[in-house]
Amino acid sequence: MKRKGVIGSEFLIIVSILSLLGSINIPSFINRQDKAKTVLSKTEIETNLKIALDLYELDNGSYPTTQQGLRALLKKPVVTPIPADWRGPYCNEEDFIRDPWGKPYNYSCPGKHNKTRYDLSSNGPDGQSGTNDDITNWKEGK
Repeated sequence: MKRKGVIGSEFLIIVSILSLLGSINIPSFINRQDKAKTVLSKTEIETNLKIALDLYELDNGSYPTTQQGLRALLKKPVVTPIPADWRGPYCNEEDFIRDPWGKPYNYSCPGKHNKTRYDLSSNGPDGQSGTNDDITNWKEGK
């Protein structure tokens, strides 16, 4: 007598095996996403935003103040000191001033760590400032 199809117990075994395989790969996938976002944030801080801020400084003689913030890269500031030679926007999209987790980058000028320049950082995957997953434009201990 030939059997057609899969019986209930075989189906449960197949579902259990697939679930086990899925539970192994999903955390790995999520971990890789956070690593990719960390690399992207580091690239934006050390390259893309650095270039935009340096261009702003070349045109205007100083970096945007803390109060002006990174929005000064998108629109001419209306908060003093109002730059006389603003030639922006210095970056293309407003999302550019948000980290890969959707949070605004932390910006201060003059910086606490970079006293003659600016501090720029992301709180990283956990969204909490001061933890070991923060991405910064300074080295700890300096």
